Amino acid sequence: MRAAICDMVIVARLLNLTLVVPKLDKTSFWADPSDFGDIFDVSHFIDSLMDEVRIIKRLPKNFNRKYGFQAFQMSPVSWSNEKYYLEQVCIPLVERERDNV
Repeated sequence: MRAAICDMVIVARLLNLTLVVPKLDKTSFWADPSDFGDIFDVSHFIDSLMDEVRIIKRLPKNFNRKYGFQAFQMSPVSWSNEKYYLEQVCIPLVERERDNV
């Protein structure tokens, strides 16, 4: 789980994206009902990375209606390199937003 969180921080930094505090998969192998804040100190997580990546606790409730954007959600792909995220995430994301303009 920590590796996946670290991967998403790196991806957000690499692609200059805002990271929303992760919601943990509660149906995985461990079936752990814990939330991110139950395991990690959210304020410390945000503060310690503030010079690297913008992190918000949650999207505003009216985000989609107000701005017409859809949050981009993805699961980390283990052992992926920078090229993967640039080609498989960044380019399709930019194309999707360009097509919506």
